[in-house]
Amino acid sequence: MLNAKTALFFLAFLPQFADPGAGPLGAAAAAFWRHRHATPSPATPRCAGVGRRRQRAGAGRPLYGRLQKWLSGSILISLGADVAASERP
Repeated sequence: MLNAKTALFFLAFLPQFADPGAGPLGAAAAAFWRHRHATPSPATPRCAGVGRRRQRAGAGRPLYGRLQKWLSGSILISLGADVAASERP
């Protein structure tokens, strides 16, 4: 709750799904915050392990690092192009 970026994310994200007739937004935000931090994903340690193994496999291989940067950059550019081309208001 002390991380400013996380707080801004929740302040921007939660009101989109809040129902004004269901009660105060503060109570809903607090409940969501408690639920979010009380139920960590069981996949988190597995994802960290996979990332660690990939980092070790690519250590000392400059081609691997360039390929990874090119692939991630291409994905971000294609996502940006998709958003720019969308017809939504």
